[in-house]
Amino acid sequence: MTRDMDPDLIHQNFLSRQSRFSELKEHFIDISGPHVTGEVLESLKEYYSGIIQSKRDKDRVKNIAGLLRILERRDVLRYDSIEPLKEIAKECIRDRILIETLTCYDAEIKTELPLPAINHYKYSAVEGSSQSSSRSQTHAVNFYPNQTSLPVVPYATPSAPTSSGPVSDVQERVFQRLSENLGKYWRDLARFLNVKECEIDAINEKTYLGTKEKAYEALLIFKSRCDSCNWKIKMQQALEKARRKDLAEMINEIMLSDNLF
Repeated sequence: MTRDMDPDLIHQNFLSRQSRFSELKEHFIDISGPHVTGEVLESLKEYYSGIIQSKRDKDRVKNIAGLLRILERRDVLRYDSIEPLKEIAKECIRDRILIETLTCYDAEIKTELPLPAINHYKYSAVEGSSQSSSRSQTHAVNFYPNQTSLPVVPYATPSAPTSSGPVSDVQERVFQRLSENLGKYWRDLARFLNVKECEIDAINEKTYLGTKEKAYEALLIFKSRCDSCNWKIKMQQALEKARRKDLAEMINEIMLSDNLF
């Protein structure tokens, strides 16, 4: 992409990247939000206090979404710079799927050419406002006080909580193995698990997710609506309908190894 590229195309490209980034943030907040509260949130605010710089702004942060908004305003968190998300996910949440999702997004965005600097505000509804000047393309200085460190969530779970409770250890192992082996056929299994077509479409539209992560999200939807006592039977029946008896047998092996029969 060159600097003499049509500004309209540059702006459309910018909006597309911003949209993907917004989806990524929502996914991050859904998973981390329930756990980043109380002392954990206060520790994060202290860790990033050198960036926030304002006690008033820091006091206004009541949840992880508020913290991310501050980091965005300070230009530390952007569609092309997600280091804070990666740090928090790795050091605090320790959710493998979330970490892999962020890693995939980061790798993808780094393969894209940087956008030339233009005044994106003139294309939006705030034209003529005090924000009409071009946004700086430089990052704020990352200053982290040496005496603080990122907190660890004491009860990190492998995924966002569902209406039927957290994922058990054996379910996590089954879901991970299935996600790794389903490939592009995850949608077929999701349908046999009675995941709604609109939900499948919504997952598939999350371009920042890889096939494995999309499969895992579909399995979580199934888990949220299934009785904890018969999830295994329903899963095996769905796999057989999808002509994946090999994966149905894999579930038996996992259950046998845990003496759950």
